[in-house]
Amino acid sequence: MLKNLFSSQNKQPTLDDMKNNIKNLQEMISKHQLNIQKNQQQIVQKNNELQNKIQQAIQQEKEIQYKQKLISTRNRMLQLSQEKNVYKQKVIYSLVSLVVLLLIIMITIYTTFMKRT
Repeated sequence: MLKNLFSSQNKQPTLDDMKNNIKNLQEMISKHQLNIQKNQQQIVQKNNELQNKIQQAIQQEKEIQYKQKLISTRNRMLQLSQEKNVYKQKVIYSLVSLVVLLLIIMITIYTTFMKRT
């Protein structure tokens, strides 16, 4: 179309031809402006979507950090609980062994006295 507008011809363009050329150029400019506006709107929309996704990613990262901290706290609590249980188990085994030892001592004392009498 531009070739037609600016083609080198031997005859001089008439005023109507020039007006038509100007009108065509104005129409092309307005179409390009509309395309530019549409592209700008799409860019703004995509930018907003990206900003939202960035905010979501930041929020998710904060939640992950919080949950990791929570997990490490719970792991430490579990470890302490297991250590307490091991200690209690040792105390119980010690008491049971003490009772068994006392029982053996009593049986031994009883048998020795019974043999003497």
